[in-house]
Amino acid sequence: MPIDPMEMVFRTPCESQEGVRLLSPPDSSFEQAYLRLRTREGRVYSDPQVALLPRLSTDDPTLRSEWAARAVSASHLAEFLRASAPRRLLEVGCGNGWLSALLCRSLPNTDIFALDVNLTELAQGRRVFRDNRLEFCCGNILQGLFKPGVFDAVVLAASIQYFDDLPRLIAALKATLTTNGSIH
Repeated sequence: MPIDPMEMVFRTPCESQEGVRLLSPPDSSFEQAYLRLRTREGRVYSDPQVALLPRLSTDDPTLRSEWAARAVSASHLAEFLRASAPRRLLEVGCGNGWLSALLCRSLPNTDIFALDVNLTELAQGRRVFRDNRLEFCCGNILQGLFKPGVFDAVVLAASIQYFDDLPRLIAALKATLTTNGSIH
């Protein structure tokens, strides 16, 4: 039986749930609190809305402005990464995976690993964004989920604030990088 090239990055074999690879048990207490807060903020989106991100149509001027800025930033990031042509990229704290999907479309020779602790949003991303180069993974990056030296780039677009030990996070990310890998 041939080896799945996506499996080659994980430290241990993992099961899937709703198309999401479970690298460590989901953190349901964090997930529930996070989703309650995001619902109150009007930031939990339907599948059709997620499919449009970052081009979200909304009457809320704050969200409209935020998503316009995210669209510009994502475009610049994709352009920058195209120049380095990463073979494998990890997005930590991907949420519903809209940025990972955008990068997958922008980087045709790159396998993208979208990691979060929120299984609900990951399952939504898997439903909405279907690409065999985009792998949705549930787990905590601080738990040593990936083999050393497997990613050419790591992206933390809107998640670094959730980590209370920045030196530990950076050390964990550096361990996953190839020799010339980079963190964004």
